[in-house]
Amino acid sequence: IRDTSVTGVQTCFKAFDKDESGDLTEVDFKEIMDSLGVDLSDKAISIMVRELDCKDGDGKVSMEEFVSWYWNCMEDEVSAEELFLLFDVNGSGDVTIGEFKTSLDAFNMAFTVDEIGELVMELDEDGNGMIGEEEFSDLLQKFYPNEIKEREGSTFFYFQ
Repeated sequence: IRDTSVTGVQTCFKAFDKDESGDLTEVDFKEIMDSLGVDLSDKAISIMVRELDCKDGDGKVSMEEFVSWYWNCMEDEVSAEELFLLFDVNGSGDVTIGEFKTSLDAFNMAFTVDEIGELVMELDEDGNGMIGEEEFSDLLQKFYPNEIKEREGSTFFYFQ
């Protein structure tokens, strides 16, 4: 595992750990899922935490458990389409400024509406005020050119 990749997963964990306790609880996971627009039952959240709490069984997910889960269970690759669908909250085929802001806020990424608006305007090739899937691919090309170059001929990308 590359150090920069582990650091990225740890940064993600810290963004989710809003109370800085060093653990993610069922309440934390419920808040995370709600912020992503995913409605899961309390039972489903409990099952998820139990699966992730693989080291000590204390009912909480530590950073070590989170990183371990990520590397053992998650694929290192994600398709551009899957990534686009994370942002296309309403499934319309286009990402609005609001959807972009909501998705970035869910991951505690500090972008203002104006910054996101500028990015959308820059990428919006067809002038509809939104980012379509092809325009989203252009975004990936702009900000992740090395990852895309390494994956030429593949529909999957690896992000560090």
